[in-house]
Amino acid sequence: MKNKENEIHFLCGNSNLIDELSALKVVQPFSDEVVDFLHSLHLEILADQQSRTFPDLITFAFWCRKNNILKLKKAYHDLEFRLGIGVVFHIAPSNVPLNFAYSLVAGLLAGNINIVRLSSKEFDQVALLANCINKLVMDRFQSIKNNIYLIQYPHNSTITKHLSSLSDGRIIWGGSKTIHTIREFLIAPNGIDLGFADRYSFCIINADEYLLAEDKNQIANHFYNDSYTNDQYACSSPSLIFWLGKNKVEAQNIFWKHLESIVNKKYTLNEEQSMTKLLAFYELSLQYSCKKEVMPNNRITRVQMSTIDEAVFDYRCGNGFFMEYFIDQLEQIVPFCKKACQTITYYGIDNETITSLILKNGAKGCDRIVKIGRGLDFSLVWDGHDLITMFSRKIG
Repeated sequence: MKNKENEIHFLCGNSNLIDELSALKVVQPFSDEVVDFLHSLHLEILADQQSRTFPDLITFAFWCRKNNILKLKKAYHDLEFRLGIGVVFHIAPSNVPLNFAYSLVAGLLAGNINIVRLSSKEFDQVALLANCINKLVMDRFQSIKNNIYLIQYPHNSTITKHLSSLSDGRIIWGGSKTIHTIREFLIAPNGIDLGFADRYSFCIINADEYLLAEDKNQIANHFYNDSYTNDQYACSSPSLIFWLGKNKVEAQNIFWKHLESIVNKKYTLNEEQSMTKLLAFYELSLQYSCKKEVMPNNRITRVQMSTIDEAVFDYRCGNGFFMEYFIDQLEQIVPFCKKACQTITYYGIDNETITSLILKNGAKGCDRIVKIGRGLDFSLVWDGHDLITMFSRKIG
């Protein structure tokens, strides 16, 4: 790969070692060094005043704290007999700036050497995080230095093919087209190849329970975090809200007023985003019976659906664009629990009730069922795949 090195920008890692990674040792999952490194990274991020302007970076920092990592560790009972699989190549998406960071942490916790291709888009929080990682691996965590390679390069099949050939595992975050393209390049014959395709998510709100809630502003804050973080482009951000219960319209009016006050303070919308939402509504209205609700400004776009089917999710466009649909029974969500459905967020319903419905109907999708506010929480079990188990191997 020598003739291509000048096309790769290394944010972290020694470019001279990239072709020798297969010779490096792997470690046991949740090693003390990795846990200590992540906790130090958490402290390093919080100590940086500029980092505090990026909520997604602060959320990542708290996720990395030692207490949380050790809590996650308790879910695994055979770690003393496990080792990482080797070199893992991560291809991060371009629409969620810090997705790469969680993927990297999963690879480290599983005991592996990690090459992470970041999007070429410039994100300030990405640069800040890379600086924090570099500072730690150079000053205090030399043993981890050769386990982290953060790189950027323009679309180049030769480079991707070569890095894939070095890999014992690969994690591809992106749409189906991206996954199919990258899978043309082979990894090790016994390697693990995992693709996370583009998926949709929805929210269920029990209107009657919502009206009884005393913390309506907090609920709106939680919904804002699920939706407006990353401009609603994360797969786990809801694009459709199912309203259940008797007093749906009353609940809607109150819910959106609370959200509106938060969005007006926190969220900005440019002309291009506004045009994207307008075109999405026009296209949606050509296919479905629906009505665009009047709102004080364009930061929230609401479309009340009279008819609906699974294809409605093809019209989601982010930027605060929400479709709404009334249901009388929870069972009415089942047709939308297809393989492409990732996350259900909810309020006023028991998790067990939704889970039981999914299991009873043998749904192929809906891998995550979480309360409103937890939609973007990263888990080591993602889209139904346990990243620690998949990217480590059991010995003996």
